[in-house]
Amino acid sequence: MSRLPISVESEKAAIGAVLLEPNQLASVLRFASLEDFCLGSHREILRAIVNLDAGGVPPDLVTVVAELGRTNRLDSVGGVEYVSSLIDGVPDRANPEAYATKVHDLARARALHAAATLACSSIEQGDPIDEVLGGLQQRELELIRANNRGPRAIKDAALDFLNQFYAACDANGPDIKLTTSLADLDSKTGGLQPGALVIVGVRTGGGKSTFLQQMAFAQAKEGRSVYIASLEMTEKLVLARGASMLTGIPTNAILNPRYLTAHKKQQITEAVAQIQTWPVVIDDRGGLHIGQLLANCRAEINRGAECVYVDYLQMIGCREYTKPYDKVTAISGALRDLAKTSNVPVVAACQLSRPGNENDRPTLFDFKESGAIENDASLALAVYRPKDNGVYTGEDEILVLKQRNGTTGLVSVNFRGQSMKFEPRYPEQSD
Repeated sequence: MSRLPISVESEKAAIGAVLLEPNQLASVLRFASLEDFCLGSHREILRAIVNLDAGGVPPDLVTVVAELGRTNRLDSVGGVEYVSSLIDGVPDRANPEAYATKVHDLARARALHAAATLACSSIEQGDPIDEVLGGLQQRELELIRANNRGPRAIKDAALDFLNQFYAACDANGPDIKLTTSLADLDSKTGGLQPGALVIVGVRTGGGKSTFLQQMAFAQAKEGRSVYIASLEMTEKLVLARGASMLTGIPTNAILNPRYLTAHKKQQITEAVAQIQTWPVVIDDRGGLHIGQLLANCRAEINRGAECVYVDYLQMIGCREYTKPYDKVTAISGALRDLAKTSNVPVVAACQLSRPGNENDRPTLFDFKESGAIENDASLALAVYRPKDNGVYTGEDEILVLKQRNGTTGLVSVNFRGQSMKFEPRYPEQSD
């Protein structure tokens, strides 16, 4: 690109519209910030307008010129003649929102160009590729979040809401697009929601990988495309567990099949043949840096992934931070932004520390001990598996500890180790 994108005419028209109608300032600032204006003279004039407005003085041509003169900036912006010319360029039917939107979009384009240029320079200097990707990904998220064109009249939002409301009323059954694999948990949460960060907190040996895979495979079985970033398990183990879920044959026996009967071998073959038709992408590369992980997730979302699974959060690399608390906070924030900006649910397992009493139920406090996870999550789940004399009792629970748009509570389940899945503890839960 030989020249950076800029529209001097849009900047002039936006400022000129305010000089003609001072009450248009709010409309301009709703869609563009002062820093979005490329020319320094325009930023100075707009700053003078903002200062006058904050002081209760209507920012028209006369007051703005006076303010610029008072701060000794009138000559540097081009004098009275230039400030006056801003009004001359305003069309008869001014549209300040459109001018400000273009100013904002071009500012984002310049920022993206700068980020890409910096990435190229870093590559030429031999910087680690993961760090370059991480920096570029972070800047991309910032630019996506910087899109200010969200506000609109409540009458428009209300109309959309009513359309969605009546569509839901006419629907046949609950509108659960992405199941959690457990009917009772679906009824509490409505399934996995678009744009949500779902954190599944599990203690060591509590079945975190199993629960995530169970959700992912339940969705894939219904035709939903899912992406699994398995930082802990290999794809071989993921497939073995999947076959175990479908057949009930223990995972260990599938991985060591020498003594399996011909019938069981046939069952496993048929299960794997079924799994291979599902829209699942497995990435079992370990030690991924958060920047590379985000890039992989975005690539799969662009290819159609409807849900992203990360197993598990503490295994993600983040070299920018040395303290575990700061590292986890940065990673959970990045995953939250990924979910929000892509409008795709991101489900991440989180290892919880061992309690003083092994039968203590997990609480939100256990999440707070691990960075800002509890604050970032839209939905916080925890797997609870009590023991008696060191043996699991079977009275397991999935705890809904936080739900931004719903209630908390628990779902009674039982973890079936042989088939590697959580099942309803009571028959009526599966009706």
